Amino acid sequence: MLSFDALERAFESARVQSNKYNGRTANEKGQRAEVRCLNAVKEVIADCPWAYSARLASQKEDSSGIDIVIDSVLGKLYLQVKSSRYGAFRYRRKRRRAEALIIIVFENMHDEKLKRKVHNALYVLRRRVLQLRHN
Repeated sequence: MLSFDALERAFESARVQSNKYNGRTANEKGQRAEVRCLNAVKEVIADCPWAYSARLASQKEDSSGIDIVIDSVLGKLYLQVKSSRYGAFRYRRKRRRAEALIIIVFENMHDEKLKRKVHNALYVLRRRVLQLRHN
């Protein structure tokens, strides 16, 4: 028969393994969402006269809450990609004054819908920058 301590250690080990797996899965899901979003951004800016290029954020930018950087006539525009509403909620709560606009990319989202979301987000970012310059 297992002692209480041995049983407790076994459960703790199972919890740690589960958390590691879930963390990896969440990170992979987030990375897939970022790549999908970046591809959509690149397609959208191909027809956008005021945006030049897009790339994934550097490590420094990423640690500041930025996932995608768009170079434009207005300067750099920032997107934060989330794969769930809850993730977006947590990000907003943690970084209330973030410059990045959040785009939620669901795994089952059709590519055309994602491109429309990206298109709308870019114009929202552009309008924000222009409003800040005029105030």
